[in-house]
Amino acid sequence: MSVFKIYDACIFIRFLEEISFKEVFEEWEKTLTYEQYTTTEILAEVQRDARIKLNDLIARNIIKILDPVPHDELTKINSLNPNLSEADCSIFFYARRILDPICLTDEYPLREICIENLVETHGTFGIYLKLKRDTTFPLDYIDKKFKKFEHNPRVFPST
Repeated sequence: MSVFKIYDACIFIRFLEEISFKEVFEEWEKTLTYEQYTTTEILAEVQRDARIKLNDLIARNIIKILDPVPHDELTKINSLNPNLSEADCSIFFYARRILDPICLTDEYPLREICIENLVETHGTFGIYLKLKRDTTFPLDYIDKKFKKFEHNPRVFPST
């Protein structure tokens, strides 16, 4: 059985630009039964170096693009939480329609609405923990990649 992951722009920006760790998406495509998706609305938020790397992942069918969300659906979702961007609304739209998806985001409003609607949600820290537990990457390599975030409470919560 495949696991459906839906990525928000902040995850692509963190992994493709800020820490240059594109290999995560490639490894998950090869070694795990993950179907990795994002939305057309998210593409508009990913720019510069991250977009170049994301386009490569899309061209190789590692990341798949979901169809645009009808505007009236985006409006309905936004009325539930006005703090959601159009791109966030598109992620939530599909998170409600895919069987047992995992929403990957560090955006608080999107995490909040997903959790309220029983959609499994993880952020950068959850990905870090998953990599530490189940990966072919050396653990010191993972720690080195994530060192940039060790004092960022939005990524690594205080213990």
